[in-house]
Amino acid sequence: MIAPVSKGERQAFDALRALYGRLDREIAALGPVCRTRGLCCRFEEAGHELFATDLEVDYAASLHPAAPPPEAPGRCPYHRGGLCLAREGRPLGCRVYFCDPGYAGKMPEVHERAYAEIRAIAAAAGYEHRYRRFPEALADRRGIGRP
Repeated sequence: MIAPVSKGERQAFDALRALYGRLDREIAALGPVCRTRGLCCRFEEAGHELFATDLEVDYAASLHPAAPPPEAPGRCPYHRGGLCLAREGRPLGCRVYFCDPGYAGKMPEVHERAYAEIRAIAAAAGYEHRYRRFPEALADRRGIGRP
């Protein structure tokens, strides 16, 4: 992992990591089915786009600095051969989105609650609020994305 450059960023990353841990446990308890086929992760093929805050982008890049070029236009560069190379640092959209129709009704509430908490963590760390396409934001911020 690349060390965060400031105490504020380190605190924000710690808070984000804690939120992601709680969120992962909450989603596991809801029980969406994942067949680990990588279909959900190809957002562009499903007509969706993966968005993230700058805090999430910086966190992912700090944990996984060597993202290869995307396999397809608009695809997350960490999605390779149907697998995620950035499981630990993946943003909120990746964590909450599942193809399972039985979970679809729960997804918006889970997402909005966690997104509000991410915005609060980011604001406390001095991040300007931006929510944009993850692949482009990652390319823009890699190595320079500090608030």
